[in-house]
Amino acid sequence: MAELGGALRKGEALTVNSGNGYLMDFSATDGNALRLNINAALGSNTYGGLIYSNAVQTVGNLFRVHSDDATSSAVMVNYLNDGTGTGLRLDQNGALVSGSHGLLIYSNAVQTVTDGQLLTLHLDNSSSTSKAMKVLNDGSGSIALFQTDGVLGVDAHGVWIYSNTAQSNSTSLFRVQYDSGAAASTADLVQFYNGGTGNGVYLEQGGVLAVSRYGLEVYSNAAQVNAPLVYFHQDNASSTEGVCQMINDGTSRNLYLGKNNSGTVLELSQVVNDANPCYGLLMNLANAGAGLEYAFRFNGSEIVVAAVGGAQSHKIRASIAGTDFFIPCYTA
Repeated sequence: MAELGGALRKGEALTVNSGNGYLMDFSATDGNALRLNINAALGSNTYGGLIYSNAVQTVGNLFRVHSDDATSSAVMVNYLNDGTGTGLRLDQNGALVSGSHGLLIYSNAVQTVTDGQLLTLHLDNSSSTSKAMKVLNDGSGSIALFQTDGVLGVDAHGVWIYSNTAQSNSTSLFRVQYDSGAAASTADLVQFYNGGTGNGVYLEQGGVLAVSRYGLEVYSNAAQVNAPLVYFHQDNASSTEGVCQMINDGTSRNLYLGKNNSGTVLELSQVVNDANPCYGLLMNLANAGAGLEYAFRFNGSEIVVAAVGGAQSHKIRASIAGTDFFIPCYTA
């Protein structure tokens, strides 16, 4: 048994019932307060350093590093691994209780610097092709939860993915993927819920789009037989606003409908029981310049022919400058 303050020799143990088991005062400006040289390859269940306890711990820490000078700017703990194994592993074998965490990084200080974060993962080699971070969950709980309890400041975001590097067309800054093994999944791929009054989703296209690139693209190469690719549903009968609105300050078309197969290009369906006027299609046109206004313009084959057979069944009503005009429609 070694005495406190003495040297530990091979095979000796240090037993302490109270106070400090081993206290070192280190005042030098170079060297190491504690250095362990492991000159041999460690075997199974052997460690360069082991702190072990089989007692019920409720308030204390098995290991604590405390830098008590508020002016310190050096790294508090530095792990350096020149090998190919895992740099740091935390194995949580016990079931966490409420308020406990496998890893907790906590601060109650006012953080204000722009490039200072509580957690930074930095892969600094530009030739790297591996992921900087991977989160794997085999359970049924959420993979990640981002919770903002404070009011976000200007240019602050709940989640921010940023890049100032030219990215190629084959990559994306954000991707959510159900793989082929989840083909039977019926859950939503991405869901946005907004209980506030701001925009639900806001997309800003700051760059000039390249050929065949789009501000928003919904694409599928699967044979869709049950549902459309895009669906807007306003489910409140008291709503008075439109479901979809498109504004174009440019000179090109607002909407282009193209079809490469048989079937209907555009179908308008409205089934109501209301005393107020209802319109399947309502167009308000105004041109203060010298140009012409067209409620409809057809390019291609002739639309109106001189000889029309059958009985008139419906007519299209067009109101221009307060005057109503009707386009007759006949059965074949």
